[in-house]
Amino acid sequence: MSNPLDTQELPPRPVLWSVSVQDGPFQTYVRGVTEYCEEMERQLRDALARLSAMEKENQYISVDQELPEDGERVLVWKANAEREHIATYEPTRYISFPWRDQFNGGDGYSISHWRPLPAPPREALVEQVSAHLSPEDNV
Repeated sequence: MSNPLDTQELPPRPVLWSVSVQDGPFQTYVRGVTEYCEEMERQLRDALARLSAMEKENQYISVDQELPEDGERVLVWKANAEREHIATYEPTRYISFPWRDQFNGGDGYSISHWRPLPAPPREALVEQVSAHLSPEDNV
């Protein structure tokens, strides 16, 4: 069975019944059920698309495929340490060892993968902005 996130497709919609009656309460009911099912299908497709995008955001990128921007702080996987670190990629500043992490400076040989850092908590951003506002700016 394939992963639905790989295809982003839902299975074909089954035909449950065929109705050929005059317009009336039953036909109105069938129309309502059909509209409800179509809306649920739309919401499910939207949720699958968001989940797929989140999954892509949270994957590590091989340093053989792509490197971060110069000066960018990222989360890195160090194969020899078997754990992640936060590091800064600075190829123009440190030519022979472009990675600088918080522990040992420039051991960039063992970094195999990286990914962008997650966004800070919303509360921290609100506090930072509030700290820079003057009292008359507060609304």
